[in-house]
Amino acid sequence: MKTKNFAYGLAALVAPLILAACASAPATKEAADTSAEASDSVKVSTDLAAPLERRATDRWKLLIAKDGARAYTYLTPGYRAKKPEKEYIDWVLARPVNWVSAAYQQHTCDTKESCKVSMFLGVETSIRGVPGMQQAFAEVSERWLQIDGVWYYLPEDA
Repeated sequence: MKTKNFAYGLAALVAPLILAACASAPATKEAADTSAEASDSVKVSTDLAAPLERRATDRWKLLIAKDGARAYTYLTPGYRAKKPEKEYIDWVLARPVNWVSAAYQQHTCDTKESCKVSMFLGVETSIRGVPGMQQAFAEVSERWLQIDGVWYYLPEDA
């Protein structure tokens, strides 16, 4: 019984660290081909002038579906100019966790064109020594910029 409690306690301590790794800088890794089937099944707004809440939620829908190519279009134009699309897609596919849910919480704006968005994420991952998939939930904060009337995500490593 102590071993089981220890394993669950360890999972509770490690899960937030793993979730924090979700927001880390893209890694350079070779990855499998993206799935067209996943891309076609995810419905997101085609309105580039959609409100911030919608853009942030749509981006996470694409990340959950591992559709890095479409999620890449939500990055700021400046970030895309320095980060190749293939590298971003590889990063999405190589994550050590599976994103399973994302819910918009709130946003606060420093200016009309710069806001912090809070998203509540759910992930699944395997933890060595703990049977089955483990779930973790945490709130993450993202910087979004409005450029020419369109909201874009600015990764922390920009």
